[in-house]
Amino acid sequence: MMRKYQVRFGRGSMEKDYSQQHLASGPPYFLTLGEEAHERDLERGLVEHIREFLLELGVGFAFVGSQYHMELGDQDFFLDLLFYHLRLRAYVVIELKATAFKPEYAGKMNFYLSAVDDLLRHEQDQPSIGII
Repeated sequence: MMRKYQVRFGRGSMEKDYSQQHLASGPPYFLTLGEEAHERDLERGLVEHIREFLLELGVGFAFVGSQYHMELGDQDFFLDLLFYHLRLRAYVVIELKATAFKPEYAGKMNFYLSAVDDLLRHEQDQPSIGII
């Protein structure tokens, strides 16, 4: 059985106040994956269609990587998708979930954003943005 994953992106101006931007308001972008699909399958589908995915995200996004490796202390962490927004001058971390939202997802995202800000962000960059 195939399942459609619906990914939505906003079309509003992120530059006005990106902390208030709701990226779940735009037209849907569909990927059809099998019933047993997991976050990695969703990620693989988005990366395979990166051109279309970047167009859906809007102007200014640059793809940095998938499963982007970050080493903190003696531990390894992997960001599902990492982008850089050229106009905002901010990293954008996307954490993919194939389940309903759980509060611990926000805690994990905050950890990733702090790590990106500490390890990658330059002083002229804005704070990183997270999308779950």
